[in-house]
Amino acid sequence: GWELDNTFVWLGTNSEKLNEPENWEDGRIPGNGDDEVSIIVKKGNHPFTLIASENDQKLHKLTIEEEATTVVPDGAKLIITGGCENRGSLLVKGIVEFSETGSYTGAEDGSDKLYIINQVADEDKRKTFNTTNGQKIGTLYVAGNVNLVLNGTVSVKNFKTNACEDGSTDKYIPHDFIVNIGGTGSLVKTDSMDFTRASNTDGVIGTY
Repeated sequence: GWELDNTFVWLGTNSEKLNEPENWEDGRIPGNGDDEVSIIVKKGNHPFTLIASENDQKLHKLTIEEEATTVVPDGAKLIITGGCENRGSLLVKGIVEFSETGSYTGAEDGSDKLYIINQVADEDKRKTFNTTNGQKIGTLYVAGNVNLVLNGTVSVKNFKTNACEDGSTDKYIPHDFIVNIGGTGSLVKTDSMDFTRASNTDGVIGTY
């Protein structure tokens, strides 16, 4: 496989297809046999969208630049072994886990957006965002049954329950929500945290 510091740059010029060279800088595409690579996602015409698969997908580092979007679709599980630096939007409909050495880093100005969306009512099919280190999230959007597995202190600047389907910030779709917090860590809000519960939604934040 590639060395862990081998980095590929997503441009999303033509489509969301990962096998099109035109969507990658210099036409360099990560190979199917590469266990862990690093990917930088730049603002483009199309988001960087993982493929739903029964197999876990691993990245060493994921960097999402300003106004860029990464999508983890329903049916996909992403394991990040190094870190995720999000200065844009990360839309999670599947599962994201960080290894013991992985961590989430938001933008310094709190402009990063993390969406965790699950429209399946079955409690056994909650969407999970697993963190391992103390991190800061700019704006956390949730919809439906969501698990947050926290193994460190995670601070949130803004918490909103008006999530959206496509990762954009102008098409909010309100859903009832259940946020279940597990692990050994805790979710804390900053002094200026803005909690926005969308109209006509009902929800609860609890532990499990």
